[in-house]
Amino acid sequence: MLINWADRLFRGSARVMIGEYIRHCAGVLLSPLMSLVNNAKHALSKLKHRVLNTPNAWRQRSNFFLIYTLGKVGSSTLYATLKKKLPGVPVHHVHYLSEKFLGDLLPKSDVYFRKHIGLGRRILADLDKHKDKRIKIITLVREPVARDVSALFQTWRGRFGDVPFDSKSNTELIAHLKERKFQHTLTWFDEEFKEWTGVDIYSLPFDMHQGYSIHHTERFDILVVKLEQLNECFASAMHEFIGLDLSRLELANIGEEKLSREKYKSLAAENPFHARRTGPRLRLQYMRHFFSDEEIATARERWSSDQ
Repeated sequence: MLINWADRLFRGSARVMIGEYIRHCAGVLLSPLMSLVNNAKHALSKLKHRVLNTPNAWRQRSNFFLIYTLGKVGSSTLYATLKKKLPGVPVHHVHYLSEKFLGDLLPKSDVYFRKHIGLGRRILADLDKHKDKRIKIITLVREPVARDVSALFQTWRGRFGDVPFDSKSNTELIAHLKERKFQHTLTWFDEEFKEWTGVDIYSLPFDMHQGYSIHHTERFDILVVKLEQLNECFASAMHEFIGLDLSRLELANIGEEKLSREKYKSLAAENPFHARRTGPRLRLQYMRHFFSDEEIATARERWSSDQ
């Protein structure tokens, strides 16, 4: 009886081992095939995307697109959207093209920021190769204090090195921000945009209620969009600007935003600035041109500790 039981146990174990061996062999043999299948699916997906968007790209073949704007205003999302929807069409994302910045100011800045020099030079060279194309500029604006606080996290490494976000207290970050005058946000259109395009953006009307405006010059078609209304006006703005029907934006910098979002919220919740500091800046030409009195009052209340 004991011998019969041992025989059954051995045969059962043998069957299990054989089954596991067969499954292992099948996995080894099928793994390359499954990899080929997955690669084929990926290639077909890319081909489908390209075929579906070819009509859009074909209609825009005579254009050269520049997402030309300050950083931390939603420009990466716009760039990702146009790159996906216009395969084969020149679409570039840049913050600096003027010789004032590329040749003078940026070379004197922190090493972290000098990457913009090479990018700007490459785009200018590409523009030189496409002189026959119409330049379509999309530029965005954002409430300046919010933009500068957000930019603090975007340029964290250039300012603080490799230390993590939570290594700095809100008190330290507020002290750092108070040293800033938000001048780059408020003067970018004069010192950079106008310097390269020759276009005075403040001489052109802006529809505060609509959230965007479109202007045409001899060389450029310019779409100006307010970030605070981007989600609401994006589809109509792009349809009017280039006749493209876009139902949604392709979000970009998601991982980076997740890392800094909580610290940003924590910092904003402390109303880190005094009204004497933010008030004058929220009354300057930049704000008055793009934002309503109600929006300016909301910004002042959000950021001023004595409101």
